[in-house]
Amino acid sequence: ILSAWNGMMLASLSEAARALKNPKYLDAAVRAGTFLRERMITPEGRLYRTHKGGVSHLNGYLEDYGCLIDGFLELYQSTFDESWFITARTLADSALRHFRAEDGGFFDTSDDHETLITRPRSLQDNATPAGSSILAKGLLRLAALTGEGTYYDAARAALSLIVHAMREYPQAFGEALSAAALLIEGIDEVAIIGSPQDPITNRLLDVVRLKYRPNTVLAHAPRDTDSDHAIPLLRDRRTITGMPTAYICRNLACQMPVVTPEEVFELLNRTR
Repeated sequence: ILSAWNGMMLASLSEAARALKNPKYLDAAVRAGTFLRERMITPEGRLYRTHKGGVSHLNGYLEDYGCLIDGFLELYQSTFDESWFITARTLADSALRHFRAEDGGFFDTSDDHETLITRPRSLQDNATPAGSSILAKGLLRLAALTGEGTYYDAARAALSLIVHAMREYPQAFGEALSAAALLIEGIDEVAIIGSPQDPITNRLLDVVRLKYRPNTVLAHAPRDTDSDHAIPLLRDRRTITGMPTAYICRNLACQMPVVTPEEVFELLNRTR
């Protein structure tokens, strides 16, 4: 078992589960996420590279962190279990602490990896994304969910190092260009408050979920929240007159809350 490959699988299952409303995919994603969190991540938020014969070992590489952050963020958006968001954020903080280079980019190996002649830095996306590309994407999505400038600044610094290369050889930087699109176009932050048993709540969620919206992050809480919610985008959110309510935001600055699917659709299309 390799962490990076499992992270990509986790993201795919999670996206497929909500797009197709397939509970089997969601169950598989939750089981995979639970295994990865319990067996591949240490209590300190460090990630192992491999698991075999019941044993996890070897320090995780940058691609492992980037792919699992992406996977756990997708799993959160399919389950709205905030523990998956917390896991993704913990891994991101660990990656920033142990992989950053002085020029703002990232090394492929951590600062406590075995001693090498030189610490490698892979920038080109191949059949699997480069660690710095997938991590930049995850950091930008975390920035949208948290309003934390550290994540945004780290992603921007990493992508700025390959601007000229992306222009000259775009076919070699697919994931990096995807992250750059998030950086340039911005991210719609959608917070929906309402009971999951209420059909109106699910209609609001479906407006966001059932169309491909790569520049959108989605958070949901079943009831009104206070100022200490684990996900900053959901802090101090209230329903309007008891109706399920949607907040469409940029940089945690929100437009007037709305209560109908038509209004959510209109606001999301207007921001693009």
